[in-house]
Amino acid sequence: MKLIRLIFGDMGLKVLAVAMAWSVWFMVGEGLTATETFLMDVDVRTTGTADIRTRVLDASQRVTLKISGPQSVVAQLRAVPEKRARVTVAGELVPPDDPEKQIEFRLADVEIPSLADFPELRATAMTPATVRVLVENMREEEKRVAAPKPPAEINDVQVRVIDTDPTVRVRGPLSVIKDLTTIETAIDKDQLRSLAEGMGDMVRDRQTIPLRIVPDPAGSYSLVGTEHIEARIELIKLMQRDIPSVPIQILRSPGDQRDLKFSLINTISHPSFELGSPATMTLRVEGVPRLVKALDASTILAFVLAEGVPSIPETSDDPDNPDEETPEADWNAVLHVELPDGVRLVPPANRENVLLKLAE
Repeated sequence: MKLIRLIFGDMGLKVLAVAMAWSVWFMVGEGLTATETFLMDVDVRTTGTADIRTRVLDASQRVTLKISGPQSVVAQLRAVPEKRARVTVAGELVPPDDPEKQIEFRLADVEIPSLADFPELRATAMTPATVRVLVENMREEEKRVAAPKPPAEINDVQVRVIDTDPTVRVRGPLSVIKDLTTIETAIDKDQLRSLAEGMGDMVRDRQTIPLRIVPDPAGSYSLVGTEHIEARIELIKLMQRDIPSVPIQILRSPGDQRDLKFSLINTISHPSFELGSPATMTLRVEGVPRLVKALDASTILAFVLAEGVPSIPETSDDPDNPDEETPEADWNAVLHVELPDGVRLVPPANRENVLLKLAE
């Protein structure tokens, strides 16, 4: 009984004592000051009408802030999910003709939006001690576009650039734009391969395709008014090839007994022509790649026809002119070449036929 009276006796006074002790503990806790560090992302805000671009130079783009204040309020800040710091750049700080300028912000210049709801808190230190911001003047200019150099062929299909956008408008930092004279472009090979495979039985096809800028301008400048530079290309399912040392014959009727031969002048008109037995010449052919690749000099029949070549008049055998020379003459003859269907002879530029000269 004494134990029960000891525990439950004067219960009102005991409850009052506990309540007073808790109140004292709460008031003392509220009065304690706590200091804690927080890692915050740094945002850059710009003001003014100047066309500028900004970025924080520190790789992490973060600062560590030491925040002090009542312990309970610091605990509330700890519960905020996203904490950010901010600096403000006035565009007019950078002269318009200067490519860029670096500005340093100390703790006093840094705003902490996350503390707006906690006026009892203040930032006492920052690491690093300064926030370094690069401010770049931006420019927008028209630049020349260099036509791409397509591969000679892809999947046995020749590629030819018909035309491309001659110029394009770009926007970027003055430090980049002032040295940019020409935009180099390239054609994506995977895209060409896909177009070539989709030609089916078509021999020729024309397409408008986007070009790739080299080097990649990402992060340095961007196109204005368009997403990409375009080119008009032609896909030709033909192949050209030079076949050397093709023998060339002179074909004549059975009754033609003239001593016809190729003239030496052919070696001047056609540098690849060689006199010999037989005469030979390098021929350029064009056609379906599979057929062109299978050709060689031994499978090509090349000839000229003696028919239609006039005879040289006989000499008069005048005894008064014993030194009279036998007249000579050269005649043009059209070169005939027999090739499989799907392959043709490519004549010299600006000519419909390859002409060789015969002499008697």
